[in-house]
Amino acid sequence: MIRGIGTDIIEILRIGKAIRDPKFLRKVFTEKERDEQEARGNKVESYAALFAAKEAIVKAMGTGFRGIEFTDIEIFHDDWGKPWVYLHGIRQDDWSLSLSHCKAYAVAMAIWEE
Repeated sequence: MIRGIGTDIIEILRIGKAIRDPKFLRKVFTEKERDEQEARGNKVESYAALFAAKEAIVKAMGTGFRGIEFTDIEIFHDDWGKPWVYLHGIRQDDWSLSLSHCKAYAVAMAIWEE
């Protein structure tokens, strides 16, 4: 049974400007996420997709960011590139996540299942 669905779209240029600020990076992304993104070739697009994913997740939860911080949610990819949701450091198998981007936008869809 589906408990919630969330989607978000973000301008990559907007995130590209925001990630120049170390304070923004620390507020939104965990150290592990930052390390993973810095190792990627298209880091601005990757950061934008992660930002959209976190927004989509809280929309699916129906709470927004009340009672939860950006860094309480982590997104990591397995060896095949599949994104996994971690809440408070614990992998959540009841979430499906799809991330994509083009030149101008990044988009994420999150599905929370029982």
